Amino acid sequence: MPPEEGETRRGRGQQQPAQPPFSTIEVRVGRVPGEIKNIVLNGGRTVKDALSGASLAARSQDEIRVNGEKSNLEAELSPNDTVLLLQKIEGN
Repeated sequence: MPPEEGETRRGRGQQQPAQPPFSTIEVRVGRVPGEIKNIVLNGGRTVKDALSGASLAARSQDEIRVNGEKSNLEAELSPNDTVLLLQKIEGN
């Protein structure tokens, strides 16, 4: 029996429908040391969008990390990602 209108049927070889392109996602954003905020993105989903939503900007001496991995301002985010700005530490 085929699925009713508006329903999806998952099974072997079938994919789940993608989220709408501009659905909201929640991410955590902050500077270390400092406060980490939960913010909701509605539309743009880049690191730059998340930093802007948290009223933060990456400085030249900052390293951007997403979920602990080095990243950049143009990286796309997923729900529940954590974006942190860390001060770069130079060695001798």
